Amino acid sequence: METAHGAIEFKGLHADVSAGTESGAIRIQSVAGHAQAIAADGSIEVDLIPGATTLPQEFTTRTGDITLYLREGMGADVRIETSGEISTDYTLQVAYDGTREPSKKAVATIGAGGSMIEAGSKRGRIRLLRGLEPLTKAN
Repeated sequence: METAHGAIEFKGLHADVSAGTESGAIRIQSVAGHAQAIAADGSIEVDLIPGATTLPQEFTTRTGDITLYLREGMGADVRIETSGEISTDYTLQVAYDGTREPSKKAVATIGAGGSMIEAGSKRGRIRLLRGLEPLTKAN
């Protein structure tokens, strides 16, 4: 699904999803499948379910924020790139190179590891948080 400026939201699907937008927000909640979201300047919020897919998942925005909620029992290998702030409930290894953009690259192994999750924003904030309960409303 693609849009220029409008928001995109997927909720409770048992399918693969792909979303793209210029400046709208993308929200993916409780999707049991492969997820990919690309936004030029919009924000991306994702609630990932354990065991939904073994395929790599990618979430990218140029200047928007990305929030990833990983539910209990999730096993994943996470790669984050941004020059913005990184907030997390997990242990990350962060490398900084002030001569490049994005200047921070972080990696984390969640649980026993598993499918690859990549989140990247040139300047946006990236949050990697524990998602104990399904999200119930849009921000």
